[in-house]
Amino acid sequence: AVSNLDQLATLAYFVVLGLFGIYLMQAEQRAKQSLQREIDQRKRVEAELEFSRDRFLHFVDNGPFAAFMKEAEGKYLYINKFIERQFQRTAENWLGKVDGEVFPSADAKQYVQDDRRVMQEATTVHFHDTTTGPDGAVQHWSTIKFPLRDGHGRRVLGGVAVNVTDTRAAEQRAKESHDRMLL
Repeated sequence: AVSNLDQLATLAYFVVLGLFGIYLMQAEQRAKQSLQREIDQRKRVEAELEFSRDRFLHFVDNGPFAAFMKEAEGKYLYINKFIERQFQRTAENWLGKVDGEVFPSADAKQYVQDDRRVMQEATTVHFHDTTTGPDGAVQHWSTIKFPLRDGHGRRVLGGVAVNVTDTRAAEQRAKESHDRMLL
């Protein structure tokens, strides 16, 4: 025969076990809710980052300037749409290539030398460059190159350049006109 005390102990055991089960289910529910909040927050942050990236790329691709990034070894990682239009070549003709594969050798040699200077000095440097355009005409560029780190902490080279060919030509015409006037 089971005593009342044994029955009471068994009942207490099952009550405690039931309460512990309820506690575990509530803890699991709180953990799921917390995890869902974290997932939702992460999705919001990822969406904001994607929007910010897309907005930045839209700005850079539609600006009146060349923008590019290169690995420390000189291979192109990124070029904007302006470069594609200016040189009449798609990004596939640039990405993964070095200057010697996309520019005339004399120009490429100068660009490589400039890149090395920027990376060695670890500072922003302003250059006045020339290159031959797709039509064979000499183009003048005001270029700023700078070192930076990519998302993996690797050193890369960034740059922006403005085509100043028309400005240079206007300056030359003004100088010639001024010289003629002095004569």
